[in-house]
Amino acid sequence: MHEPFHLFEFTLKSFQELAKKLNYEIAFNEIQVCSIYHIPSFLHPLLRWYMKKTGAGMQLTVFLRKK
Repeated sequence: MHEPFHLFEFTLKSFQELAKKLNYEIAFNEIQVCSIYHIPSFLHPLLRWYMKKTGAGMQLTVFLRKK
């Protein structure tokens, strides 16, 4: 996918609601911290720590399982 279509705004909550409607359950979920651009690299460790701590990463991985 390419800009501006490469980002979607789904949350874990949206997958939880969809799973209920379709008789699935969430088997696994993880928020991954992404690469950080346009910010000096010496700040990256601090920002990655903050994103991991607050669940504010850019990539949500969700695995659903049929009930």
